[in-house]
Amino acid sequence: MAQCFLIAAEVDAGVVIHPGYFAWAQERDRAIRQLQQSLFELTHLADEHSIAYFIENMGNWDYFFLKRPEELSIIGDVGFALDVGHAHLNHCLADFLVHPADHYHLHDNDGKEDTHLALGDGTIDLRAVMLAVKKSGVVPVIEVEKFDSVATSIERLERGLP
Repeated sequence: MAQCFLIAAEVDAGVVIHPGYFAWAQERDRAIRQLQQSLFELTHLADEHSIAYFIENMGNWDYFFLKRPEELSIIGDVGFALDVGHAHLNHCLADFLVHPADHYHLHDNDGKEDTHLALGDGTIDLRAVMLAVKKSGVVPVIEVEKFDSVATSIERLERGLP
């Protein structure tokens, strides 16, 4: 992570990090404490390099942290990256949108698979997403699977979405 933060500092970029997971339910609390210790250390490292870093919500994979907005307290004051596709997979995008985000990953899906489709090709309510993004003042990242989907997504955003 130190090398990653160093590179981010050289190019004046932020870093998005996954929050990790726990392998067995009985180890969840211990894993939360370890995650928080890691975030403490990463915060000092980020400060040392004068960069921002963000913790991303995760998709519908068992045992990952930050799948639901109720878990945002786990990351404390660390910046939050809202991945709208992941939130949609967990059927809680609307609940995440009421929380301020410091970074956004935009892509679409059908609510079942993390397909990183072009905006408008899935079932996400993108109007609600873009209202939250606009309110935040954050410039989002389009995180789609195919290069052509980037252009399609930008075009749809410029038209005001489908």
